[in-house]
Amino acid sequence: MYIMANIKGDNANEVDKLIEICYYNIISILKIKGDLDMNKILEEIKTPQELLNYLNQHNFKYGYVGKNNGKVYSDNDSDYGRYFAQEYHLQTPEELLASGIGICWDYAELARDWFKQHNYEFNFYGMVVQPKNKSIHNNLITHTFVAYKQANKWYWFEYAFAKQRGIHTFNSLDELLKTIQVKQLEWAIDQGITDNLNDIKVWEYEFPKSRDPKSIINSFIAKLN
Repeated sequence: MYIMANIKGDNANEVDKLIEICYYNIISILKIKGDLDMNKILEEIKTPQELLNYLNQHNFKYGYVGKNNGKVYSDNDSDYGRYFAQEYHLQTPEELLASGIGICWDYAELARDWFKQHNYEFNFYGMVVQPKNKSIHNNLITHTFVAYKQANKWYWFEYAFAKQRGIHTFNSLDELLKTIQVKQLEWAIDQGITDNLNDIKVWEYEFPKSRDPKSIINSFIAKLN
């Protein structure tokens, strides 16, 4: 405690980061050992709203844990993008529940797994924001999400897209997809990326053949060609 109390400035920030890394690693170890049964958690969640509530109540975050260095990368970290290709890996639903942090790819995979286990009619989608005047490889922005059908209505299940977090109801799948494109465009305009709805592509997405980010990105690029 004495050492920590005398660390200031940037070093103090590094200590905070180290504590966070240790926290996530300890939690993951406890859960993997069975102190918290991931499969049991998924079985006990009975409705889409309960799944959303679970993520909210346990304060699941946006980011990733480095597969090699164990470091926690939040989306506002300066080195988030720098180490993404070498440190990120697509988590299984169990890994995401253990780590408590993921990106849209991870949260969508968790949702897809849950909807499949509970026999819902659902579709899984990939989305790309790609301005035509910019390089694909340097500026590819992606999103994944689940849409499910219940009682003749379609629902957009969203956790990672913070501004749209929730379960949104639509009369048709076409209405749902068009709405998501518009919401993504609003975000892209705010970010100064594009103001053209035609730059936003959506399609049904299959489970990635690899959990490596480069392979996942290439699967998105293939849809644009």
